[in-house]
Amino acid sequence: MRMHQHTLHATAIVRYLQKRGAWVARIRGTWGQRKGLPDILACWQGRLIAVEVKTGKGRLTPEQRREHEALRTAGAVVIVGDAVQVVQELERLTQEPQARLAL
Repeated sequence: MRMHQHTLHATAIVRYLQKRGAWVARIRGTWGQRKGLPDILACWQGRLIAVEVKTGKGRLTPEQRREHEALRTAGAVVIVGDAVQVVQELERLTQEPQARLAL
């Protein structure tokens, strides 16, 4: 069975962060969970990083916008995009050349 694009990108981001020593948690929407939480939470190099995986024409929901703003207000780094975009942003933030991302 072929993996859904969202899952493929999220898995690549999680593996990428784990290989660099980050603490990573994948958030999967479940009943009773607050709407709008990011897909991935990570703590890397002393920073809380929230990642919202969006591929193709994916758009943020109002709940996601609300949660992202709350995370930024609390000091977290919030990144939205596909795996390539997320890695590019992490490279920019850490000013560290990153290995090629394999999807």
